[in-house]
Amino acid sequence: LARQVAHGELAAGKRLEDAQALRVGEGPADRGIPLPVDLARGRMGRGQHGWSHDVTVCANMQVPGASASGDRAAILPAMTTDRLVGLDDIRAARERIAGRVHRTPVLTSATAARFLARAGGPRLADDRLYVKAEHLQKTGSFKARGMTNRIATLDPGQRARGAITMSAGNAGQAYAWAGREAGVPITVVMAVGTNPTKVQACREYGAEVILEGDDVGGAFRALERIRDERGLFFAHPFDDPAVVAGHGTLGLEVVEDVPDVDVVVVGIGGGGLISGIAAAVREQRPAVRVYGVEPTQSAAMTLAFAAGQPVSIVPRTVADGLASPFAGDL
Repeated sequence: LARQVAHGELAAGKRLEDAQALRVGEGPADRGIPLPVDLARGRMGRGQHGWSHDVTVCANMQVPGASASGDRAAILPAMTTDRLVGLDDIRAARERIAGRVHRTPVLTSATAARFLARAGGPRLADDRLYVKAEHLQKTGSFKARGMTNRIATLDPGQRARGAITMSAGNAGQAYAWAGREAGVPITVVMAVGTNPTKVQACREYGAEVILEGDDVGGAFRALERIRDERGLFFAHPFDDPAVVAGHGTLGLEVVEDVPDVDVVVVGIGGGGLISGIAAAVREQRPAVRVYGVEPTQSAAMTLAFAAGQPVSIVPRTVADGLASPFAGDL
């Protein structure tokens, strides 16, 4: 079961704040805008431990209209899939990658909070904006978390064959580094126009880099051909449970370092990071709202929601780390 519950669909005289048993309401940060609610029921469980239970997930989804410039913001709706990543998966990933990646600090800025308020945004509870400093992570981005977990979970045959991935830069660097540390050969396919600094970084981390395709979509097609020709394991840059679980370790740290967090804002490319963070944060703090932000002309996730399935796009943005040709099923 999954359906959208709009504001007008509630019983006469009722508003969203009447649904507090589901931890849904019109809070101050919503500026009084009625938000639709996605209700879904799915199964979660781990056969190894012999348990499973029904889970009902509620998540707001607010998508402003498109404009010539600016971003779209959305709260991800519930995911119902056999590959759903849960809190146990994320905690196991943290143990697996401990000592290999950094636990990055949370920085705060009162100045950023003032700029936000002057721009018409909400006043933050303690007049500070909290920022997870993943630019200090191994290889310079959060990607090292998920890619280290993915490489660590390869079976012996996959490790011997080597792995191939596609990247605009950050995922490739992370896979190259993680593969080098684990002794796994990595091939990275990148579009011809990829930032040369990121191409060089992948090579310096030990990966074989193949430049092919005019955009990330073309690079994906090249990857499929090379994978089949060489018999390599496809290490997905975002749509993989092990990658999502590894990225979710960031969410565990957010909850531990900012225990009273109530809103988390995450950039969206293919959706791996926000999926992991949402699982880690909301399974511990169900009332926390997780917002995703993507470039207007690279809105793969927004388009996927509208179509009810992943949609192929040609992303156009200077934020190459958010330029995914489609949103992942996860």
